[in-house]
Amino acid sequence: MRYIQSGMAVLFKPLKVKALPVHLILEPTTFCPLNCRMCKRAKYVTVPKHMAMDEFRTIFDQVKPLRLTLSGLGESLVNPALVDMIHYASRQGTVVSTTSSMALADIPMESLVKSGLKRLKVSLDAATPETYQEIRGLDLFGRVVDNIKAIVSMKQKTSTTGLHICLQVVIQSKNISQLSQIVELAADIGVNDVSFRLVGLAGIEEKRDELVAGLTPVVVVCQMKRARDTAGRLGMKTNLANLLTGTPWDVSCDKKYQNIRHCSFPWFSMYITVDGEVKPCCMFSYIDAGLGNLLQEDIHTVWNNSKYQQFRQILRQGKYPDARCQECVPERIFSLAGVFRRIGNRRRRIC
Repeated sequence: MRYIQSGMAVLFKPLKVKALPVHLILEPTTFCPLNCRMCKRAKYVTVPKHMAMDEFRTIFDQVKPLRLTLSGLGESLVNPALVDMIHYASRQGTVVSTTSSMALADIPMESLVKSGLKRLKVSLDAATPETYQEIRGLDLFGRVVDNIKAIVSMKQKTSTTGLHICLQVVIQSKNISQLSQIVELAADIGVNDVSFRLVGLAGIEEKRDELVAGLTPVVVVCQMKRARDTAGRLGMKTNLANLLTGTPWDVSCDKKYQNIRHCSFPWFSMYITVDGEVKPCCMFSYIDAGLGNLLQEDIHTVWNNSKYQQFRQILRQGKYPDARCQECVPERIFSLAGVFRRIGNRRRRIC
């Protein structure tokens, strides 16, 4: 019933939403051992902290989301209570996913696999140790690959068929030539699929040259096509076909960018920081959105307060509540024209 109610809210977009959010993105920690070049954490996190288990319960019990993503500006597995959080939520029927670099020396593989976790998203943006160190800041490529293999093996050993393991790849200048190799690596280590997205610059605009130097529409599209073909040959699932679908290849990067994605997040989803602060989505993870705090206020008060209604009203009018909304990563390649225009590469045609 909640899915139906949320679907109706997404469809009609009322300013006040009766159904509580069916999806929560909850930040379990802001600690992280890595220093990734495309991450906002180093710039915006001054005093890292963990979310305590009792704080997690306080937030979860108010919303009882149908889907929960444990992720944010930190390495989720660093929080010693993470497995307990997953277990607590999954026992109540919530579908739980989390994101990790899998770069830690000691990971509770068996406990994690048996926790009820449904989706593990592993951030791996390289096919070689050298590229990994350039992007992630530490020489841990071998450990990461070994850890992924170990958890795949543990999944098979325990016959945990419900756990889906996915590689997440942030496309940037340092790894653009390795997309096909990353697909090959994914097939070799036995993950379920690979998800690609173009690097976002919102909040780290000063890193434009460092992150996207040399990236042009023709380079990105052609490398995506090669990786898509490699995935087809190996039987590896990716989102590349979706990214490459539905575009006239003569899209001009000089045309006025039209965001074809109509944001629906404030009608069904919510981002909660490690301090309990409420944000409309992950694009606002590092700034004060002022929507409320679920460690201090009740969800029913926050979900339909005046600021949330104002945010929804702006979106409903087809406008952007914040400039960061324009940097929301597109899901289809025909939206890349606007992205490339904003990051400074103004080639006339995609292909």
